[in-house]
Amino acid sequence: MTAEERVFDRLRKGLLRSEEIRVISLHPPSGKSYDTDLIRFPVIQDGVRTRKRAHVDAVFVWEWALFLVELKGKSSESADDTAKLRDLRDHIGLEELLRVIRRRQFGDPQGSLGKIDTLVLGLGVGQHDITTESDFLVLELGGKTTGYAGKSVSPRGKEFLRSFCDEVTF
Repeated sequence: MTAEERVFDRLRKGLLRSEEIRVISLHPPSGKSYDTDLIRFPVIQDGVRTRKRAHVDAVFVWEWALFLVELKGKSSESADDTAKLRDLRDHIGLEELLRVIRRRQFGDPQGSLGKIDTLVLGLGVGQHDITTESDFLVLELGGKTTGYAGKSVSPRGKEFLRSFCDEVTF
């Protein structure tokens, strides 16, 4: 089992165990998802929507926040993933991300997506070995779960870390 697969398993168990978290999409390193739909988001290049689609390893809702989380063995391996998540935030935006999710999930049967007002970007890693990006939270999923938050992570993102993690560093 690779480091990324171990991180996925730990995050998956934690997310599915919680009654406070609505898991939208989990995309394991193997590419075969048995728990959820695989949601692909549009890719915008030079201001133009392309035929390309991007998946995110974990998409979930906690309270009124949508979380997009990419998984890696080490946080130092995540440069492409942080760029992809920032592109989704900056070029697609929260409303369009929610529209894609609603369409894929046949609306919003639980009525919770319409109340979401915050987008949180994150990384799930086995080892957090670099400085936390200012606009990201990091879940270090080792023996215990340690949460890190960059300076500009929303209060809701920081509160999620307090509720989900064994230890938190801001």
